Amino acid sequence: MLIQSDYALWLDQTIELLKEKKFDKIDWENLIEELESLSRSERRELRNRLTTLLEHCLKLCYSNYVQDYRGWTETIRRSQRELTELLQESPSLKSYWNEIFFNCYDQALKSLRENSDYQCFPFPDSCPFPAQISQILQKTDWR
Repeated sequence: MLIQSDYALWLDQTIELLKEKKFDKIDWENLIEELESLSRSERRELRNRLTTLLEHCLKLCYSNYVQDYRGWTETIRRSQRELTELLQESPSLKSYWNEIFFNCYDQALKSLRENSDYQCFPFPDSCPFPAQISQILQKTDWR
């Protein structure tokens, strides 16, 4: 199968077949599988970026590793930009954000609590950050 031997060529040919409306020649099974994979990938990207954002917000707000504040602030800003772009490109992910926000917080919290460098800090069990997309993506003052 072409998809297994040359993925880029398979994509190009599939796009061309769609443009030419040659639907009878399309590898529908693999096309559907690839589209489903893209959807999962966008959701995974949102979860990972949001978890990273929350983890660095926790570090910045609850630890006293002053020498790391600048790096954490840069990561927060970059994550905010990347999440903003992702949600602009795929606005339907906003409803997914609402589904996963507190789970992402729990994952960020778990990661920090499992790290021996951060076990001494009083990270809150409940999320202290705004769950509303616009608020957390526009927030600049974390301390």
